[in-house]
Amino acid sequence: MTEVGGNPNVVIHDPDIVQFKIQPDKHDFIVIGCDGIFDKMDSKDTVHTIWQASMAHISKANNFGPNYEQNKDKASPQYEDSSSHKLCRLAVDALLKVSAIRRTVDNITVVVIGFDNFVTKLE
Repeated sequence: MTEVGGNPNVVIHDPDIVQFKIQPDKHDFIVIGCDGIFDKMDSKDTVHTIWQASMAHISKANNFGPNYEQNKDKASPQYEDSSSHKLCRLAVDALLKVSAIRRTVDNITVVVIGFDNFVTKLE
């Protein structure tokens, strides 16, 4: 970077790359995010935010409990689906909101990839 006049303390061109085998009973999800997310959140904040958003969704979905059939018309459609895809969407939304609330000044791009264990742990 310095050979072309760039500031080595701002942008690096060497990515952090980690390779590992996904173990279904050990890994719940992967978060891929840009520096706008991780400038304002560390790994613990990120994981905590994802679990909080997911548990809040499951909790709201379960509020209808055994009376779900009687109350399903009152249920919000957004709480009927607790698939991994839905939970990942909620996690992304939560991470974007937290980063924005913490006033990140960079772009905020994030992807959450959930594995089977993600939904299983919440059930």
